[in-house]
Amino acid sequence: DFEVRQIPVTSSYGVEDFKEELRSIYLATGVRGNQIVLLITDSQIVNERFLVYINGIITTGWIPNLFPKEDMENILQSIANEVKSAGMQDSPESRLNFFVSKVKRNLHVVLAFSPVGDTFRIRARRFPGLVNCTVIDQFHPWPRDALISVAERSLDNVPSEYLDLGSEAKKNLAMHMAEEHLS
Repeated sequence: DFEVRQIPVTSSYGVEDFKEELRSIYLATGVRGNQIVLLITDSQIVNERFLVYINGIITTGWIPNLFPKEDMENILQSIANEVKSAGMQDSPESRLNFFVSKVKRNLHVVLAFSPVGDTFRIRARRFPGLVNCTVIDQFHPWPRDALISVAERSLDNVPSEYLDLGSEAKKNLAMHMAEEHLS
């Protein structure tokens, strides 16, 4: 069974608080082997810098400089016997790789973000791991207006040599695309 953790949203919660929570999660998953789901909604992203760390977790499993050097040395020392038992060479690099692989195996990140509006699109462009390294599960049907907006943006990106339509025809085609998706 996985323990579910969420970040507390308060007016004083900041980047250092988020990093402390991530350190706790990394210790629990990478040293103790606890299985954790980190559930984050878009309303909990009170600082866009949170996404730098989330992107690191979902793309590589590692966040550089999350731990101070002496803490990292203690962590790697604490898993030395486990690394040897796994038949791996006992070196700082292999210990770090082992630690990160345990984190990847035991930590699951669930992002509950709304696709409506520009926020998600901008975040996905700035942090490609949000789309490239996740499984997108759509729980609710998209609103007709959102589908039309996506279709219009897509049609605007098609070069006129491939699709030369007037603005009214493009609008009608976008509406048709949205209706097809809804049917």
